[in-house]
Amino acid sequence: PRETRNYVPNILATILIANSPHQYGFGHVRPAPPLRYDRVRVPASTNLSLIAQAADTTVQYVRYLNPHLRTNMTPPEPYVINVPAGKANEVVAVFRRIPASRLNDTNLARSVQGETWQTISNRTGIPVEDLMAANPGMSQPTGKVFVPAAQVPGGRVQATSYSRPTGSPGSTAATSNVTIVKAQSGDTVAKLAQRHGADPVEVAKYNGLLPNSVLGAGREIRLPAAASN
Repeated sequence: PRETRNYVPNILATILIANSPHQYGFGHVRPAPPLRYDRVRVPASTNLSLIAQAADTTVQYVRYLNPHLRTNMTPPEPYVINVPAGKANEVVAVFRRIPASRLNDTNLARSVQGETWQTISNRTGIPVEDLMAANPGMSQPTGKVFVPAAQVPGGRVQATSYSRPTGSPGSTAATSNVTIVKAQSGDTVAKLAQRHGADPVEVAKYNGLLPNSVLGAGREIRLPAAASN
């Protein structure tokens, strides 16, 4: 058929170029670093938003690590999913605590030392008694806490992401461990990261983007401390 007759020539051409990139004008191309991730098993039909919150990342990045997923929900059976490297234990800990009946009507908020249920209530809009009921046995918020999903008219659940404080309550966010750089015309996250000697995948994850995301000139991008040294 016409639509498939070039498949084999295209595959052969790709193999030739990959084996001898300089010969075909691709000598300047720098391979992207290999993806690093952990794998964890999650319950059936789990919303990627909850997985992202448990892993301290974005749904966009979870989708990037799992391009085979076509929706923001895992398949209707227990499923092994890729999460950012080093986050497997945190994700597993969250899913061990959450009741199956509350799997997709719960969000997460990260607490910091000194926070109370009242301060979390103030930034999530969820009553203190509901927060405590969702976190039995936790007299004061510690680490990641469950937040019942807000309801919207019609009884549907509203997916919500809550900002996470970066210091003690009332303090300003520290910026000494972050370098902010501006993108140039034609930059992608990967190109900018390589120019500053940083790992493109880490910079993308830190900014909630993808390594191949195109950046507008002048856009500010944060480089984590390890990358900005």
